[in-house]
Amino acid sequence: MAQLASPHALYISEIFFAISYYLEEDKKALARLARCCHAFSEPALSILWSSVRSFSPFIPLLPPTVKFLWSV
Repeated sequence: MAQLASPHALYISEIFFAISYYLEEDKKALARLARCCHAFSEPALSILWSSVRSFSPFIPLLPPTVKFLWSV
């Protein structure tokens, strides 16, 4: 069985960044893009990380001993 080649447009990173900026408000779609394809991961993650304004969403992920030190 012959393997299909990827379209050349998929190798142009500017297209991925344009798609990611278009989806800037749809965080779930960006997260899906970041997980589905290596080529989409960098642009999608760049947009997602740029929207993180504080460290507070990550505090629940810390171990209890570190959380205690954070709250002191």
